[in-house]
Amino acid sequence: MIIGYMDTNEENWHESYRSYQELLERVDVVFGKIQENHFIVSDCMKPVVDTLYWGYQKFLEFVVGVQAARLERAKNAVDTAILSAFISDDLRLPLSQTRKVIEAALLHDVGMLCIPSEIREKTDTLSKSEWCYILTHPIQSYKVIGRELHCLEDVALIAMQHHEAWNGKGYPKRLAGADIALEARIISVADAFTAIISDRPYRSGMGGHQAMERLVSDATGQFDPDILKSFARIMGMYPIGSLVELTNGAAARILQYVPGESQLKPLVRIVTGAPQEPLSKGETRNLAAEKGLLIKRPLNRQDVLMDILAMGT
Repeated sequence: MIIGYMDTNEENWHESYRSYQELLERVDVVFGKIQENHFIVSDCMKPVVDTLYWGYQKFLEFVVGVQAARLERAKNAVDTAILSAFISDDLRLPLSQTRKVIEAALLHDVGMLCIPSEIREKTDTLSKSEWCYILTHPIQSYKVIGRELHCLEDVALIAMQHHEAWNGKGYPKRLAGADIALEARIISVADAFTAIISDRPYRSGMGGHQAMERLVSDATGQFDPDILKSFARIMGMYPIGSLVELTNGAAARILQYVPGESQLKPLVRIVTGAPQEPLSKGETRNLAAEKGLLIKRPLNRQDVLMDILAMGT
């Protein structure tokens, strides 16, 4: 049974959220310097790696539950690192290896900052030459991580492989199966999920439930099946932080799964009350203790016209 890691204490929640925002801001500053070719201090990402290494568990809700348009590139990096850390823990990797995964996940896409913005942010179909430019970004990441950020060679190599595919149809070297570093296979799954739920210039992001359905189907064999199973164990089909409609009509955000109970009966925080019941916004309810009350369907962000901050949930 999947267990959520979200702290339901309001004061702790706000402290975790502030810490999460600080991580995004710090990463965004470093990315901005890379993009502008400014001087970068060695080990500039160490505080972020340290924070995630020791406390990634408290940030899971924010991956799905928080939007950060101004800091989208930093959010994708931080969220990929958070999810990669969870997978590493589920696979019982040594702590030193988990730290390496976190660092590589944070930096896996820095090579995209070397791609001209008119290509990176294009809303129309990319030309063949433009697409070839995009395909170089893992190699660019390898160069930036090693030469500018002065990270370990292992970290740079992991980042360079994050778009390799289990079926051998990835890039840049078309590696397959176990020839791809385990750490890169972990990041590949985490990165795919964050990409699916994120808004892009050419499309809107999916909700957490839709993203999980799409990811676990993996009809093409893109991902290591064992890592995909690990990710499904961690996230469930209704990921922590997802918005759902309950059978009484209330909208709620998933906080935690209850040991021994169905995934349709997690701990939730009410976003909008039920039409016929006095449920207060912000109220926490344990569906496992509620007779007949369970998840009815997933909701997209557009279904609930409030941001998580405005709601205070």
